[in-house]
Amino acid sequence: MKRRVAVLLLVLPSVSIAFAQTQPHQEQSKPLKVEQVFVRGNRRITEAEIRSLIGTHKRGPYDPKQLDLDVRNLYDTGHFTDVKVSSEDGSRGGKVVWF
Repeated sequence: MKRRVAVLLLVLPSVSIAFAQTQPHQEQSKPLKVEQVFVRGNRRITEAEIRSLIGTHKRGPYDPKQLDLDVRNLYDTGHFTDVKVSSEDGSRGGKVVWF
């Protein structure tokens, strides 16, 4: 019986440390959502046309690879000499994206 208690006392701290280390990782694995998408600086085409060319949308997943693709799509139209995208943390835990 004493042996079981000793083993239990040795194992419990290891289990609690392992569990504590996995908790933050699980919270980070939640996909971020896009809270807002703003378009500014456009002169040659309308905001609606720009929005039709990008795959990043409000309430959609925040994906840096998609943002890169969006920039390439906009630049490939020939209507822009420079296309930039930036993002910041939103007020509801998601991202706000600016084109």
